[in-house]
Formats: sequence, structure tokens, C-alpha cells
Amino acid sequence: MAGESLDLFQSMLNSEDKLAAVIASNWKEWYTAKNTHLARVAEVKEYLYATSTEETSNSSNEHSHKTNIPKITQIYDNLKANYMSGLIPGPNWFVFEGEDSSSITTEKRNKIEAYLRTKHRLSKFNNKLGEFIDDWLIDGNCFAGVTYKNESHTLPDGKVVPGYKGPDVFRIAPNDIVFNPTASNFRSSPKIIRTVKSFGELARDIQEKPELKYEKSILDRASQLRAFSSGISVEDMTKFSQYSYDGFGSITQYLKSGFVEILDFYGDIFDIENMTLYKNHVITVVDKLWVARNEPIDTYNGYPNIFHAGYRKRADNLWHMGPLANLVGMQYKINHLENARADGFDEMLMPDRVIVGDVEDVIEDETGRKTYYISSERGGVSNLPPDQTVLTADMQIRETEEKMELFAGAPREGVGVRSPGEKTKFEVSTLENSRGRPYQYKLAEFESQFLEDILNSQIALSRKYLLLETDTARVDDPNSGVKLFIDISSEDLVANGQLRAQGARHYAKQAQLAQSLQMFSQIAAQDPELQQHFPTRRLAKLWEDLLEFSTFELVEEYGRIPERLAAQRLMAVAQQKLAEEQATPVDDLSEPEDINE
Repeated sequence: MAGESLDLFQSMLNSEDKLAAVIASNWKEWYTAKNTHLARVAEVKEYLYATSTEETSNSSNEHSHKTNIPKITQIYDNLKANYMSGLIPGPNWFVFEGEDSSSITTEKRNKIEAYLRTKHRLSKFNNKLGEFIDDWLIDGNCFAGVTYKNESHTLPDGKVVPGYKGPDVFRIAPNDIVFNPTASNFRSSPKIIRTVKSFGELARDIQEKPELKYEKSILDRASQLRAFSSGISVEDMTKFSQYSYDGFGSITQYLKSGFVEILDFYGDIFDIENMTLYKNHVITVVDKLWVARNEPIDTYNGYPNIFHAGYRKRADNLWHMGPLANLVGMQYKINHLENARADGFDEMLMPDRVIVGDVEDVIEDETGRKTYYISSERGGVSNLPPDQTVLTADMQIRETEEKMELFAGAPREGVGVRSPGEKTKFEVSTLENSRGRPYQYKLAEFESQFLEDILNSQIALSRKYLLLETDTARVDDPNSGVKLFIDISSEDLVANGQLRAQGARHYAKQAQLAQSLQMFSQIAAQDPELQQHFPTRRLAKLWEDLLEFSTFELVEEYGRIPERLAAQRLMAVAQQKLAEEQATPVDDLSEPEDINE
């Protein structure tokens, strides 16, 4: 019986699809190509979450103290907080820019923006953006996929419970994706995403998600493979060790785990067996053996809705470096200096002792103090003091930490750090803008290469799924502040234009312009001839736009004149009442009347 099971098991392994074998081979090759990158990222994570040096790659240091100064952790927290606030500084962090007369109307723009803002609020887009920033800073690479989700479900009694319906963005872990690292760009590179699902999840996908177009026979083949393997000894299965599955010790453990490994290939691939080129296809491989799906990518441009953002580009390599990777050596240095300084301080508290000549008795009292009785005239007891220059390590640590902040590109003014010395307002503004340029550049790069692709793919997917139905978006009435709801159809989302993520760039430009206006106001105040060329009404509207006060309708042409007139009237009435009260005898005084009546 065991021999029969072994034969059946071997026959199933030999029945693998050639295309599946090629994809599985590409996965292994491309995953091996990023081993150096994975090792660096693992070291960054060690220092990011370490509580002592024993949890880092420097666990075998020679110091008795094992303190880890969490400088990399502090830089990471600072970067994430500033990047998050910079990317989404307010609700209007993205805008739609039309390219023709029918697409630049206010109604069209408002509907597209309101629809996407509503979906972002319901799907908690901001929280998912935090996950992307985590990967971007720690790994140096973040990956996102965009899909259309419908979470409505039907109860046993037939009642439909509404759930979220709309475009959704999800995180792809950097460890679960591979691609050709030498390709010219990520978009055109073939890529493979690995997922591990339970048998139940795979069966549910086949039954409830026909849009995936999985072959139903795959579930039976995967089930038979595991059934045959149950009758085979571990020794017999070792010969099949060439089949490796990430996260599982051996093929035996994998087949008995109850999970299924799925590889989704996206891109162009040539099938040698059938002499066919599959261009812009998605091919799903189960158990590294069989093809469960081979379909054209169903998107408007033919590319998958999978997007990548890298922090620091490497030459001829699509795996980017994170901002923390090249700070690990400096983190090691400050840990070394801190622990060496602590060891030196311990030596000062408990120094080595030199005894010369004969010592007859050593008496220790209740406080621990020792008294030495020396019998020799030339004898003596003294401490051997250590070199006290070790205490200057504090200065070296401080200098190294400042350099780490500088090299990471962290906006130091964001945490209240200001360079020393007296400066004018203009000098402060200039220095802040100069120091923030690397930070602003990274923000703009993340917006244009990652967020904008996500936004436009969400609208494209929504147009496709709203062809046969409508959806609802929430808008705020600018006058009353009342929440209004409008119907959105596929036609409302059809426009010739692009969504632009402009949060960081817009608000940085606003801040710079506001600073320039403040300095100009000081100059104009000293030159009345210059003032007369700048109408106050236009300046008021400019400040309203910069400060985004248009919602509150604060700017009203000569709005203070009616207020002054009303104030003068009230003042005249009050003075008249006061005069009447002063002319009236004290005994006739009653409660004063309200001048507003």
C-alpha cells in the first residue's frame, strides 16, 4: 500500500505544468537575488526593536554593559510622523485635473473628488497609508495593490446586510513579492506575489469569486496530492527535497500543514511547451506544480494594479535602500561609546587596588568601608584610577546622533530642534526651506510615483464596477455645513484627466508663500507709495486662499464698515441713556434698559 501511494505521489509530482515549473523557478531565482537586501533589512529591524545589544548583530561585544540607545527608533518615529502629516495635511490632499472642456467643469471635479474621499474614509485609507510608510522607511520599498471590494453579505434568512463597497487598497509585504531586479522599471518588470491560504480559503475563492477564473479541478488535484503523501514515510519523501516551500521546513511539513502556497505571476512569459507568448497575463500556480489560472490582465492599460515606491534608488537595481540602512554602523558606534563609558564609570566607582608591602589585617565595618593595617614602613594601599578621558564619550555620542539625524533627512524643526545663533525672520525661513528640501523631495517623489497611481487606478476600477449600478458620496455644504449625499454613476467618473496627490507640495508652497507675504507686509508698511499699488481686497482674498478660510466666508468686501456703523449707533444710544440717568435723581433710578432693545 505504501509503495502504491509512493508511485501515485511521484506520478502527481511528475505531472507538473511546464509553465508552473518556470514560474516556480523564477520565484526562487529572484528571491535569491535579494538575499543581501533581506539581510540588511533584518539588521535594521533588530536595532529598531532592540531593548539591549544582545538582541542585535553586536550581541558579542566585549562590554559588561549591554545598553542599546534607541536612536534609529527615534529617527524612524520622527520620519513617520512627519511624512504622514506631510502627505495628508488636510482633507483636500488630492485634486482632479481635467484635460478638456467637459472634464474641467466644477461639477465633474467635485463628484470625482467627493466619491474618492468618501471611499477613503469608509475604507480607512489613512491607516493603510501608515503601513506603506512603515515598509518605505524600514525596508526601503513598499508595495500596494488595488482591488474592488464588496463586503455585503446575505444572512440565512435571506436578508442582505450592507457592507463596504468600492475600491480598496491593500498592502503587499516586501517579503512576499519578487521581480526582475535588473529591469528598467517596476511597472514593466514581470512580478510574482506569494500568498499562503488554507484549503478552506482556496475552496471559497473558487466557489464565491468567479471573477478570479480559477480552474475547479485544481482543488481536487491539490487534495489528492496530500492524500497520497499521508501514506508515505518521511524517509521516502526526502528524495523530493527539491520542492521547497518558504516558511515550511520540508515538503512533508508543507503537505501536512493544511495550507496551500499560491504564486501569482503578472507580466509577459513565454510557454516553451506550447510555443506561446503570454503578454500581460496573470498566471496562478498552486503548490508550485499546476496552473490554476491563465488570463489576460483585465485593466484599462493592461498592467496589473500593483504599485511600488522606493526610498533611495540603487544603480541598476529595483530594490531600493531605506533611510535607516546606512545608519546601522553609526548606531553600533554610539552603543559602543555608551557601554565603554559606562564600563569606565564603573571602574571609577570600583577601581583596581594596589597594595605595597605587608598588610596584616583588613577590617570591614557595617557600611562596607575597609580599614587596612600595614606592618611595613614602605607599605601602602592605593587605588589605580582609570583614564578619565573616557567620560568625553558623551560629546562623541551627541555629535554622532546629530549626524544621524542629518543623514536620515529628518526635518529637525519638526521636533523643535533649532540651530544655534540669533537670526532674522528671513534667515530662519531660508534655513528651514533649505534643510527641508530633501524631505520635500522624498514627499513629492512618493506622491507622484505611488499615491497618484493608486488614486487613478481606484477611479478606473470604480468606473468598471459602477456600469450597472450607482453609488453614494458624501459632500459638505460650504454654506451651512450640512452633510449632503449625492448619487454617483459610472458616467460621473468618466473624465479625461488625472488625480494629483498634492498634499505635501501644496501645503509647502502655501507655507512658503505665507512667509513671503509676511515679509513683504513689513517692507510695504515702511513705503506708503508702494502700498498704493496693492489693492487690499485682492490681498484679503489671497490670505483667504492661503489659510483655507473660504469655507467660513470670513472675507466680505468692506465688511467692517457696517460693523463700525452698528457700533457707533450702539455707542450713541448708550451715551444718551447715560445722560438721562445722570439727569435723573438717585431715588428715581430703576433697572437700566437694554440698549440693544
